[in-house]
Amino acid sequence: MHTVPFPELRIGKGEITLSVDDVDEKRFQLVFKPFQAIRVTTVDCFLFPTKSGFIRGGVFIVENSPWVLELREALRQIDRTATFMDKAFHYLIPAGDDVIEVVAWGVVSSRIF
Repeated sequence: MHTVPFPELRIGKGEITLSVDDVDEKRFQLVFKPFQAIRVTTVDCFLFPTKSGFIRGGVFIVENSPWVLELREALRQIDRTATFMDKAFHYLIPAGDDVIEVVAWGVVSSRIF
């Protein structure tokens, strides 16, 4: 992923669309759906795990995510029979000056023409 121009984030009904440029500066989008949570943190305040292998411009899945565990526990307190959080992944996208995190069932990538 290229970090300029800045990523564009749109939240729609049940989905989040992140538009970014690839390394050849061609626009593409990532669509996360269905999503359960999102957070955006300035890179200046985001602590990357040491020796994690994070590089700028990638899309990562956080394994054993404390955030997903927290959301699962909140769901269980509200509805003990709900299981949809068991399908959720924690995606982490370092994107320019921000780090975008999404909890969703899946992500699809496509070119914008």
